[in-house]
Amino acid sequence: MALNAAVTDSKWSPNFSAGRPAGNPDKIVIHHWGADGQNHQTVVDFLCRTNGTSSAHYVASGGRVTQLVHDYDRAWHAGSLGNPHGIGIECRPEMSDADFATVAGLIRAIRAEWGDLPLHGHREYMNTACPGRWFDQLGRLDAAARSGAAPAPAPAAAPAAATGLAVDGWIGPDSVRAWQAAVGSPYRDGVISGQAAASKPHHARLASISYAGTGQSDLVKRVQGIVGVAQDGFLGPQTIAAIQRRLGVTADGWFGPDTATALQRRLNTGAF
Repeated sequence: MALNAAVTDSKWSPNFSAGRPAGNPDKIVIHHWGADGQNHQTVVDFLCRTNGTSSAHYVASGGRVTQLVHDYDRAWHAGSLGNPHGIGIECRPEMSDADFATVAGLIRAIRAEWGDLPLHGHREYMNTACPGRWFDQLGRLDAAARSGAAPAPAPAAAPAAATGLAVDGWIGPDSVRAWQAAVGSPYRDGVISGQAAASKPHHARLASISYAGTGQSDLVKRVQGIVGVAQDGFLGPQTIAAIQRRLGVTADGWFGPDTATALQRRLNTGAF
């Protein structure tokens, strides 16, 4: 079976039970990751661990949906009451507008395949606080999935207009400030700080990196969360390659002119 239209990537978990002997899915079970500040990819990797005891069908955060278990198999997410007929979605606990819109879109895609499945919270099947903030918003989530309408974005997370950057392949302070705005950083200082000295060769086109100090960059950590790599605050080759994949350029881990111009063009739309 092909992946549904909302899925952006997949990593198949070994932690599932084959088939649906009790019948087709008849519900969607909403979960959250637990504590705020976790990374999408870290959650995916945990649910795909060898000899694990938990999984989900999907992990979803703003702009990204990873499928871990086929809908026609049983993920281990909601116990004996929820697993047989449930499709489990692990959601980012912060529940930003982008997270909310992405989960609503995933629900629409699941319903397009399996019918008008109702939404339930994990806590309805097990003694848990999960799905946290999402539980009180299940009605609004259902309405958004039915209407196809996304909620209005938070002002800090999405600039209202294009930035008008010069597309010159040089990421200086103006470009960094636009990047900070596009990812919702509270800082607008135009500086990417706290980079490891060993990573300098990868940043030939980044004019605004400061190598002084050991602080982790808020901008880089936010970008890493969006592109799905470890949020360590350092703009190294792995992070650059993930950024390049998002921008649709060669993912060589080198922040050269092609990557810089692609980023500037994206930032000129007011988004990353």
